[in-house]
Amino acid sequence: MSKFKQLIEQIMAKRVSIHQEDSIGIAVQLLKAGKVIAVPTDTLYGLACDATNIQAVTSMYHVKQRNEHKPVALCFGEVFQLESWVLVNHLPKNLLKSILPGPVTLLLNSNKNVHKYICRDGKIGVRVPNYQFIRQLTVKLGSPVALTSANLSSEPSAVSCEEFPAIWNKIPAVFDGGVTNIIS
Repeated sequence: MSKFKQLIEQIMAKRVSIHQEDSIGIAVQLLKAGKVIAVPTDTLYGLACDATNIQAVTSMYHVKQRNEHKPVALCFGEVFQLESWVLVNHLPKNLLKSILPGPVTLLLNSNKNVHKYICRDGKIGVRVPNYQFIRQLTVKLGSPVALTSANLSSEPSAVSCEEFPAIWNKIPAVFDGGVTNIIS
């Protein structure tokens, strides 16, 4: 292997197939260590970190070069987990279960004091993607992940790992699930 290729591999994120047997375990370990990773969802690739670790959320803003006044979404593995973070009693019965999991972000009222990076004016964007990898990841992590698209701010969103190389040198791992199923 050439010295140039070795150098590139040292500074670039490790690419991990989501089909690799221990991919969820690797992702959970990185998130628990406060790292930001790239993951596929049901629509796009996203940057993810442990939503309960504000240093990790701050780091995610820096990786993306995102304005810190723009909130990120919270991603959950199961619909019932939303109740720990947002108010749902006012919603029609079974509404959440009828639209989630799915390719939507819902803006709901917070039911607790949530950090400003996640909560704006008492509201939080929440997701339960229809994608097993990210759902299993959040369940194994034991907390929601903060999630934003895997691209530099103002750049196009990515539906494959190859579409966000500017971020690869800023994160330890990219979890490769192939091309996502973006809905136009």
